[in-house]
Amino acid sequence: MSFTGPDPPTSAPPGWYPDPWAPGLLRWWSGADWTAYTSAPHAASTQQTDGFAIASLVTSALGLGPVGIVLGLVGWRRIRKNPERRTGRGLAIAGVATGVAYTAILAVVIVLGVNGAFDETNADDYSGTEQEVARTVDEFEDAWEDGEGVRVCTELFTAEILNSYSGGCTSDWDDEGYIEIDVKSITVTGDLATVTAEADGGIDWRFDLVYTDGEWLIDDLESD
Repeated sequence: MSFTGPDPPTSAPPGWYPDPWAPGLLRWWSGADWTAYTSAPHAASTQQTDGFAIASLVTSALGLGPVGIVLGLVGWRRIRKNPERRTGRGLAIAGVATGVAYTAILAVVIVLGVNGAFDETNADDYSGTEQEVARTVDEFEDAWEDGEGVRVCTELFTAEILNSYSGGCTSDWDDEGYIEIDVKSITVTGDLATVTAEADGGIDWRFDLVYTDGEWLIDDLESD
């Protein structure tokens, strides 16, 4: 169907032009005739994606959860107050959700770390009797790191090794500081056990342990 009426400029290409019969509408010009197809003019959009909403999602994705949550809430509020000019509600919600998830994961990691869940121990590498022997070495390492000389001497040493300290046992093990003892081998023969290990700096250690009163105690130790 075509209509007779005022024509667009001479040789105008096909397209939408102001409707000569209905002001305010557009009508499709085929290049030769007016057609029956009309359309309302498309108003230029004045909406913009809120910058806080974008920043929220980006910040949360980078692992800065608390910051992303705050930015997302600010962006969401700005969009809600002025929806005609601001968009990005979905970005703000996604930023807050991602921030909450990252923050929750971080909190779990911190709690596990404080409780020592990520600490590597020698006992984790063994089982059965060997694990019990390795656990005594781990306890010796922890007590020495914490400067608990009394614990080393009264809970982890036998009476025989205590008698070998002419100047006092506690003073030799109460210097607090970081030390890592890596067990290399464990040999158990009845109630006796021998542990070879390496400490920081490549120092070789040898522990002789004896099973007494239901626990493994250090009966002798040497380092090179």
